[in-house]
Amino acid sequence: MSILKTGVKVKAIWWPGENSARVQVGKNQVKAMAITMENGQMAEVPWVVQENDDGTIGLHNCAMLGGMELEHKIAKGASE
Repeated sequence: MSILKTGVKVKAIWWPGENSARVQVGKNQVKAMAITMENGQMAEVPWVVQENDDGTIGLHNCAMLGGMELEHKIAKGASE
């Protein structure tokens, strides 16, 4: 089962480290975030696209993140 698919809604992302930065929907003018797949060197790789209240867009490479919180519900028995 692949969880990181285009369109999966993201609640928050953060970077590793003691003083890690955190981006969260509903804070600092972040309107919405979702997974998007972008072409990489060898295959598509997951990124988080961030939409802000003023209409600007940001992209965050998932490989660089320390973690993320998703709005995705894991189906019963999917981890078996």
